Amino acid sequence: FVTSHPIVIVSAMFVIERKADPLLICGASLGFMGAGLALLDASDSGSVTYAGDAAAFLGAVAGAAYLAIGRILRSGSKIPLFIYAFPVTTVSAIILTGLSASVESTASTIDAHPLGWIGSEYFLTVVALAFGAGLLGHTGLNAALRWLPPIIISVGLLFEPILGSVIGLLVLGTIEVGFWTVLGGIMMIVGAIILTFWLESRIEPRSTS
Repeated sequence: FVTSHPIVIVSAMFVIERKADPLLICGASLGFMGAGLALLDASDSGSVTYAGDAAAFLGAVAGAAYLAIGRILRSGSKIPLFIYAFPVTTVSAIILTGLSASVESTASTIDAHPLGWIGSEYFLTVVALAFGAGLLGHTGLNAALRWLPPIIISVGLLFEPILGSVIGLLVLGTIEVGFWTVLGGIMMIVGAIILTFWLESRIEPRSTS
């Protein structure tokens, strides 16, 4: 459910604009179904609960709203990237650190402490995650919202499991890819191609007028 943000965005576009292009619906649906299939290989790793599904869907709704707001603020360079991304990242870090300390009961040992990453054992890994997934990934998506609509970014986010497998191959030299991951990846790629054609169909008339 956490990967259902493309469907949320398409539904919102239909409600607001009272229409949705067939290419848009097809591309977003293929990407969403492909992401769901790719996750089937990991379905045995934990139990499924209604509360977890509800929380995941709320996360998808929040993610869709975040992308939509980012598009409004970033289109036309209304707000510089730093001014937009810095408060979001800072507030998230403060809230998550506070929740980790109060809810997870991690203050008893240094390794599990919310600030335990400062130690030499984890510091370089956390720095790599901050500059890779954080700066290049999350902030890069915020930057892309200046030129791309939220639905394109949303479907692009569905590629995380596939890209994670590729990174595992490059870093660890090993990769475990199941049948559903391959099938889901193909569907996501096709969905992304369809959405690219949809985006071109919206841009082309403007450029030729």
